[in-house]
Amino acid sequence: IFEIMELIRNHQIDLVVKNHLDTLQNLFLSLSFDVLPICQPQREKITDGQRELVRRIQSSSPSRVKSILKENRREVTNLFSIIEDSIKLARNSYNKYGTDKRDI
Repeated sequence: IFEIMELIRNHQIDLVVKNHLDTLQNLFLSLSFDVLPICQPQREKITDGQRELVRRIQSSSPSRVKSILKENRREVTNLFSIIEDSIKLARNSYNKYGTDKRDI
């Protein structure tokens, strides 16, 4: 996830599409369908335009995804910021409340 985020931030869209397209689509799909554990304020930060962007990335060919990513790099980066915060939130919660092997 973080590698994809860095590639996008560094304008290396060709590598994202070539090596990570499936992961990117699955990641954004999980964001769209609330599979990622994001809180309500994070959910409210996702704009209708970003939701439409995710839909377009899901339904486009690799060459079209490349164009979409190039044209919308800032919005994609903003979505990754929400995903990164979600991962940090989940990690921190797990570290605080993680399972005790005696409970299993």
